[in-house]
Amino acid sequence: MELKNPIPGHRAEKEENGFPEDFLFGSASAAYQVEGAYKEDGKGDSIWDNWVRMDGKTYQGTNGDVAADHYHRFREDVRLMKEMGLKAYRFSVSWARILPEGRGRIEKKGLDFYHQLIDELLEHDIEPVLTIYHWELPQTLQDEYGGWESRRIIDDFTEYAKVLFEAFGKKVKYWIVLNEPNIFTQLGYLLALHLDEQSVITATGNTQTQVRHAFSHAFGLEFLPNDDVPVATIRHGKQHPEFRPPALVHLHQAHQGYLFFVFCHLTPTQNGNTSRLSSSAKRASKS
Repeated sequence: MELKNPIPGHRAEKEENGFPEDFLFGSASAAYQVEGAYKEDGKGDSIWDNWVRMDGKTYQGTNGDVAADHYHRFREDVRLMKEMGLKAYRFSVSWARILPEGRGRIEKKGLDFYHQLIDELLEHDIEPVLTIYHWELPQTLQDEYGGWESRRIIDDFTEYAKVLFEAFGKKVKYWIVLNEPNIFTQLGYLLALHLDEQSVITATGNTQTQVRHAFSHAFGLEFLPNDDVPVATIRHGKQHPEFRPPALVHLHQAHQGYLFFVFCHLTPTQNGNTSRLSSSAKRASKS
């Protein structure tokens, strides 16, 4: 299998192990998982800051107030990454650390933190890979209009993406727009496992949420600093190990599950085609 180069126009020679010389072995985190400092330097509340405080939501009431204290220990963390031999580090930006109210006022201390983190990574020859959204919606936007359930999220997400592109576009080569949108919409809005139970909506509403974040993806891309910057969205793939051949009905069910995943999660964000989304997904789910 021929390996495609990550950067257009760039040719990478293969090493003996089959990987290009510039293949990026790395690790990834989410801001809420590691940063801590949830009330420091002007950061606003995110939905996760409040969700973890609901009774019974997390193991023994644990939260991310301190987490791995990456906000204060990032230099030490980057040195450890270097010792491990990492070539890339994918991190997410906390939306509420940059825009405490979700829009409008920009918190300079938040930008300064990510500038320092990116500079530290580059100094240690570690490629920064920036995730724009890893599930940390500002609480103000959830309270105001229901977050990803509303089309109003498009303008706010676009504004947020523009701020990041303008701030870090000259330093960061690799961008991830959304982390696992199929997961944060299903667990957040369809099953209410990542939000208050009052946010449960129907499968059709969940599909519409997917359409809205797809438009946010497309609008956000308008602000890329140049056409050569690789951009992606991280997906959580779905397998069906419980469906085992040779039973034909199991193969059929697995295929229908795959189609439902494609229609609901891949089609809107890959090509913007949402005209047949609802009817196609509905047919797949009933098959």
